[in-house]
Amino acid sequence: MSGLRQHSGPIRTFVKPEEVDGPDVVITDLKYIGSYNWTNNETPTMIVSGLPPIWRERPLPFSVPPDPSSMFIEPDAHWLLMTPLYTLLRAVGVVAEMNADPLDWRSVDLVTDRNCLRNLLRWCGGSGRKPRDFRIDLQLACQHTILFSRFVTNYRHGAGAGNLSGMNLVVRFEVDACLASPAQSSTGVDDLASTMSDLSISSDVHSDAIRGTGVNRGSSPNEPRIIRAGTQVPDDAIVELATRSETSPKPFDWANSYPQLFFSQTPHHFLAMHSAGHISQFIKHHIDDPDLREVKQRAQRGFKKLKRLLEDIQDIVIEKGKSSRLSLVYRQGTLALYERASQGSCLPAHMLKQFD
Repeated sequence: MSGLRQHSGPIRTFVKPEEVDGPDVVITDLKYIGSYNWTNNETPTMIVSGLPPIWRERPLPFSVPPDPSSMFIEPDAHWLLMTPLYTLLRAVGVVAEMNADPLDWRSVDLVTDRNCLRNLLRWCGGSGRKPRDFRIDLQLACQHTILFSRFVTNYRHGAGAGNLSGMNLVVRFEVDACLASPAQSSTGVDDLASTMSDLSISSDVHSDAIRGTGVNRGSSPNEPRIIRAGTQVPDDAIVELATRSETSPKPFDWANSYPQLFFSQTPHHFLAMHSAGHISQFIKHHIDDPDLREVKQRAQRGFKKLKRLLEDIQDIVIEKGKSSRLSLVYRQGTLALYERASQGSCLPAHMLKQFD
C-alpha cells in the first residue's frame, strides 16, 4: 500500500459485476506494433525488434534442467522502476520508424500488460482461480486513454493493438517462443544471439561485434540504449509453452490458460508432458481448434464482466482528470480504487506528449 492516501479511504470499492448480457466479446483488428528483448548488459540495453526463442521439433524424449532458484523476471520494473511503460512505447516507436507506420496513440482506450487483464478477470470470477493480491497504477494520458502500470524477464516482450468489442487496446505480453519462418534465417538468428552474448560480457556498445546493427543511446542517461536488430515475428507464429506432470490427476486447467491466449491472441499452445523433467510428448493446440469451442464459450461469461469493469474504470479515471494519480488495489478479497500521494507519472513527460 506504499504511496497511497489510505487515511481518507478508497474513492471507490468495486462490486463484482452481475451477469452481463450482450454479444460475445471478441478481439478484432489485431496488429503487431512492437517487440523487444532486454540484454544482460550492466547498462540497460534493449534490442528492438528482438527475437523470441525459435521452436525446434526436437526428437522425443528428452530431459530439461530444473528452473534456477533465482530468476530475473521483471527487467522493465528493475531498470525503469518509476516508468515501466517506457519500454513499451519506446519499442513501438522504434518499430513504427522501421515500418514507416506510426501508431495514433490518441485512438487508444487502454495501454496495459496482459497480466493486468488476467488479474482483473480473476477478480470477476472468469478464470477458475482466485486472484492473488495485486496493484495496478492508473493514469489518464489524454481525453480517454488510460494507462495501466503494474506496481512493482530475459524474456522477449511483444506488443499488439486490437479492438476488444469497441475498446481499442495496446497489450504488452511475454513471448515464450515462435515458429520458424523463411524470414528467420539461421544467419539472422545467429547474429542476434552473438550480439546479446557480446553485450553480456562487454559494456562497450560500439564493439565490433555489433557494428551495423543500429545502436542508439538513450536520450538521457536514465534511458536505456537501443539496438535495432532482430525479426518482426508474424502474429500467427507466436507460441505459448506450458508444462504438466504425467502423474497429475486433474485435467489441464483451460479456464485459467485460455484467457492468456485470448488477450494476446497467441494462436499456438504447446503443452509438454513430463515426469521429473523428462519430456515424453507435446500436446499441441491452436486457439481455433474445434475441441476448444466449449472452453471459449464458457470464457465469455468472464470476458463480458471484465469488459464492463474496464468501462467503469475508464469512466472513473476520465472523471478524475489528467492530474489525478490512482491505484487499483486488490487485497484481502476487496478491489478498491485509491488516490496516490505522489504525482509520479507512468511515463516521462516527453512520451505523454504522444497522446496529445
